[in-house]
Amino acid sequence: MRWWGRRTAVGGLVGVLLATVALATPAGGQEAPRPADVGYIGDSLGVRSEDQLRAVFRNRRPMNVLAIADGAYVSWVRRRWVDTILRDPPSILVVGLGHGDGSHSTPPHEFAAEVRALLAEVAPQVDCVRWLDVRERWTYYRNVNQHAAAYNRILRREAARFANVEVMRYSAWAEQADNSFFEADRLHPSLTGRWVLARMVRVAADGCDPHLRTGPYWDVLDHEAHAPAVRWLHQNGIVREDHGNGTFVAKLGHLPQPLTRTDLARWLWRREGRPSGAPAPPWPDVPPPLRPAVGWLADQGLVFGVGEGTFRPERTVSRGELLRALWKLAGAPPAVDPAPWPDIPAPLSDAAAWAWSESVMAAMGDGNFHPTAPVTRAAAARAVAPQQLPAPPPAPGPSGPYPPPLRLHGDPPGGPRSDLGPSERGWR
Repeated sequence: MRWWGRRTAVGGLVGVLLATVALATPAGGQEAPRPADVGYIGDSLGVRSEDQLRAVFRNRRPMNVLAIADGAYVSWVRRRWVDTILRDPPSILVVGLGHGDGSHSTPPHEFAAEVRALLAEVAPQVDCVRWLDVRERWTYYRNVNQHAAAYNRILRREAARFANVEVMRYSAWAEQADNSFFEADRLHPSLTGRWVLARMVRVAADGCDPHLRTGPYWDVLDHEAHAPAVRWLHQNGIVREDHGNGTFVAKLGHLPQPLTRTDLARWLWRREGRPSGAPAPPWPDVPPPLRPAVGWLADQGLVFGVGEGTFRPERTVSRGELLRALWKLAGAPPAVDPAPWPDIPAPLSDAAAWAWSESVMAAMGDGNFHPTAPVTRAAAARAVAPQQLPAPPPAPGPSGPYPPPLRLHGDPPGGPRSDLGPSERGWR
């Protein structure tokens, strides 16, 4: 196990080493997997989020902030710090560079050359690299706004050269998050935004760990409730898309992602064996690759237009729409016992009774079904896949690759806070 300890105080180093020894020898005497260590390099977003980054990894896996600075840009990190980092490289490296290059107005061709050079140096020396992309809109930094889209195209292109490098969709989360997650400049994360960024980094690191993720998508960990369904859907060719970076995207940061009408058409059509011979869909906005699926769903009465004679492929699917489609595909069985969901409208009562009795869909946290709410990709995967799949393994605990995170005194309801002292903070 690689581990960067040179920026940690002696007391913190001893504590982490003792915790690591305890992890290696659980109560039963059998050696547990040793968690891979993580390094982080970044610009001002990392500077502001350093305490949160350290806190979310505490008691989970060794983590060290290797190089962060306000306005840090790729060429500066590569020339000044890569040689030092590669003397004892971490197993997993998370990179948060790009916004600094925008601030310095690095031309895209120079950014491309520096990213290519940095990855050529570090990617062969570590097991896994994840690079947070650049927020593309709505910041007060004109140069960042001007270059971000080009930078992100460059990051995707250069990452594709390496089997162990993927780009994280930080920019997609930033587009969806409201302003409370950002400071007034709409670039740097607020306190709540720093926690989200830190947890995104932790998900990326966990997704690099073969002890925690053996499925096809690195953002779906084995212990998550939807993991068996996602694995089955992928193995059977029902969910094939990976958003260009090897992800399923059940969430972006803290935001669950909804199922779109495109997803619904593809998933159900593929699950039913890709039937052919249906009439063409009656909506002109259905793209050609999607027409066989949408035409079949329309012919079966599983989908309808949404006004003005359109299909709107990217519109979200409601929980009631998915419930009705799955019920009709099951033969529209009549109700035996009603579902215990008080908000089910009469037209969906038989479908809800079937879904409840077959455990196809469940109520939300308040005990209601919420038929008009968007259905998430995670919930849809569990509904579309067979219900007899094996349960996921338990979440990592003291007997797993690492213990659960330590709850610190004064934690806010939304998550733990950092109580790290100045001696445990990295350089500026």
